[in-house]
Amino acid sequence: MCRNLLKKHKPAIIAELKREERRSKVLMMLAENPDTQRALVTDTESYPDSVILTIAIRDLYSFEMSVPKDKYDPFVILELISKGSFQ
Repeated sequence: MCRNLLKKHKPAIIAELKREERRSKVLMMLAENPDTQRALVTDTESYPDSVILTIAIRDLYSFEMSVPKDKYDPFVILELISKGSFQ
């Protein structure tokens, strides 16, 4: 019974573990760089049609955004971050 339950929920469990791994990465980036206010990790491999952006803003919050791969432009994201648009 337990094996069937794990098998049934395996995709959700794996997705949650990956989400927490991305979150840990951005928080570690902030911890290792005290002068940095924002950290960003992109995940282009977890989902076939989406890019996951994990963003942390020091002392405020962390969040994720899912962007369709055909709409994703990393240079636009970098420009938004450099302008301080993520606040």
